[in-house]
Amino acid sequence: MSEQTSINLALDNSGLNYEVLPLVSHGNLLDTANKSHVRLQNVARSVLLADGNGGLLLAILPASHCLDIAVLGRQLRREFKPAETAAVQLIFPGCDIDNLPPFSPATVLPCIIDDNLAGQDQIYFPTESIQLVRMANEDFHELLDHAWHGFNFSYPIPGHSDQIEPKQDLIILPNILEQRLTALNALPSIPETTRQLLRLLNKEHARVNELASIIEQDPMLSTQLLKQARSSLYGFGDNIKDIQTAIVQIFGYDTALHMAIGLSAAKSFQGSRHGRLGQKNIYQNSVLVSALSEALAKKMPVSKRPAKGSAQLAGLLHNLGYLLLAHLFHEEYEDLNQQLDKQDHSSIWDAVKLRFDTSPESIAAWLMEFWEMPTSLLIAQREQRNPDYKRKHANQANLVLIANRLLHNYGYGDAESSELPEAILERMGINEMTALACAEHIMDNRIDLKHIAEQLVA
Repeated sequence: MSEQTSINLALDNSGLNYEVLPLVSHGNLLDTANKSHVRLQNVARSVLLADGNGGLLLAILPASHCLDIAVLGRQLRREFKPAETAAVQLIFPGCDIDNLPPFSPATVLPCIIDDNLAGQDQIYFPTESIQLVRMANEDFHELLDHAWHGFNFSYPIPGHSDQIEPKQDLIILPNILEQRLTALNALPSIPETTRQLLRLLNKEHARVNELASIIEQDPMLSTQLLKQARSSLYGFGDNIKDIQTAIVQIFGYDTALHMAIGLSAAKSFQGSRHGRLGQKNIYQNSVLVSALSEALAKKMPVSKRPAKGSAQLAGLLHNLGYLLLAHLFHEEYEDLNQQLDKQDHSSIWDAVKLRFDTSPESIAAWLMEFWEMPTSLLIAQREQRNPDYKRKHANQANLVLIANRLLHNYGYGDAESSELPEAILERMGINEMTALACAEHIMDNRIDLKHIAEQLVA
């Protein structure tokens, strides 16, 4: 008996009302829903998970969203990962792993329904042939009366959810890459420390001791900030004994907050340590661009400067896309990394764009939308290579571009040239000699900065 027949039989035996929509596609669930003119928010996408003790759980969420495994794990106090293919095939024989129904006719499977799906009036789910079954909300929940309910353990996919406020500059990824990303259900969650720091960023009257308290809860972050405060860039050495002193005497509240956000967010990714695309090289470049962007910002006229620390944060996260691609597509990324090690003069940016059909900054900006990072940071990410960008929040993007091109002279970064666009320098109020002097100062202190970068490597 096929899975299609088993599902229909189970639905018939339930006595509940349902309707099977005509088959319109043999593609994935997103294609089927779109061709059936069904809102993705109403489509149940099921992901089979396993914990360390071999326990299974079927997570059911809207197809307009991507599963946040870490959030679900915290809610249930269990550590999950996607179930092995063999387990999926055993429980859902004949079903594609990306198109699972929300129940198995063969067994009663523990399952949990995301609140993002639970509130929909009509709910659709796939059969083996990817035909969609439509049920009223109350019938769907009666069918799964044994299911738990979870609180928002999924992220909306930009462009696929009515719950997202429309944005003028939506981040668009190639369809194939977007489908692969959402099928993986493995987008890294925003670190809890970063989440707390972003709340502080939006708080009107936050205090130094609140910031110090959050940083001190994260030993690695504390170490990184103290190491930077004691570096030769500032000249205080070991006189800086604690985080609160570093904030007050060295960085200032705003700069310390932005640095902490960048450093905490950057450590979310797994990947190879070595090679031109390895974490060691990527983090080293990010720390250098960050320090130089902030140094350049301080040379701008006061009326033109971005908010304190915002240039540093944009620099720290400017090559986030490389880390995300390494995290999600480890084998392909590592294969490319090995190829580039044999081609010293090849552009890593061009190579990544060719292999993954998207630029590192586009995929990073896509993740930032998931993480609900500040708009200015998202724009800095997306426009960092665009010398003609001069619209809202252009300062951070322009500073990253100039910093990256200055470092190109020293063999760092992924800039296509070392040319400094006169129009950008004029808008920033900085002359070329000042920019070059800033770069020389940062390179004189690169040893300390490299030590900070090494602490970020997973």
